[in-house]
Amino acid sequence: MATTTVNLDPEKYTNRELGIKWDLSKALSFSAAAYKTDRENVRYANPDGTFVQTGTSQVNGAELALTGFVTKDWQVSTGYSRNFGQLTSATSPTLPAGTPLSLLPRDTIAVWNRYQLTPEWGAGVGVVYHSDMFAALQPFASRVLLPGYTTVDGAIYWKVMPNLDAQLNLTNIFNAKYIQTADGNDNLSPGTPRSAIVSIRSKF
Repeated sequence: MATTTVNLDPEKYTNRELGIKWDLSKALSFSAAAYKTDRENVRYANPDGTFVQTGTSQVNGAELALTGFVTKDWQVSTGYSRNFGQLTSATSPTLPAGTPLSLLPRDTIAVWNRYQLTPEWGAGVGVVYHSDMFAALQPFASRVLLPGYTTVDGAIYWKVMPNLDAQLNLTNIFNAKYIQTADGNDNLSPGTPRSAIVSIRSKF
């Protein structure tokens, strides 16, 4: 246990969720869910590296998803989520109730499509969007806003022979520059640049 957190009480989460699922066909399903997550003993990082606990927080959100096969050759996996999170009580006067939570984008969209062009060849393309979010739980004057971003990925699938598959994955095709996450206001982690990975799988 880190010395910066040894005197803090454990955080406690309470999650409530209600959802539905609708099979549009034998191969395609739609789902929706609404949820509320309450957290107690929220930790706040001081500039000197120590932590204090700032009361309680709440996240309210909803998500939609569509997964499966539109046709025998066209497979989709799509999702949309919307979240709103804030402190609901605070022990620090600089972090009152209503302070927005960190690393929580309001909107997230992920879409992936795979199409089987021939029995041997397939292709995929996907788009991911994250709206902007705050880097850390901070007083208003100190907040750093991480801009929203959109990335596009792709893939090519090749069945070389019945027991051998090859795959090329392309990440961030357009080489978008973005900050993916952060550990405080001054420790920002950039997203993955354009990259390609080739993999081969064999069945014995």
